[in-house]
Amino acid sequence: MLRYATEKGYPKHPEGALGAAKNSNLEMLRYVTENGYPKHPEVALWAAKHNNLEMLRYVTEKGYPKHPEVALGAAKNDNLEMLRYVTENGYPKHRNVMRIAAHNINVPMLTYAYTQGYDEL
Repeated sequence: MLRYATEKGYPKHPEGALGAAKNSNLEMLRYVTENGYPKHPEVALWAAKHNNLEMLRYVTEKGYPKHPEVALGAAKNDNLEMLRYVTENGYPKHRNVMRIAAHNINVPMLTYAYTQGYDEL
């Protein structure tokens, strides 16, 4: 349906990108991005909520907004690799990352978050 609307020249709404992210559909997200749909500010957040590092890498490379809760999403998913990625790529630090890592008893994540200054928030 989105392809049809695009081909028929209907207005491109940022909900196209958001819908793709909410459904963790990287193929559709690529389509809307390549076809000039506006970049919704919550796309990176939904990639993190779905623990989809591949999608998060894609939206970062394509210049989607860096939502302030992406690091929190990585912590909630107990995903140290994602937390490293968002930290190294300039996503905002979230004050609850260390609390979530401690709750999950994830010592490597807790150590990493501490060394990256998450305790100072």
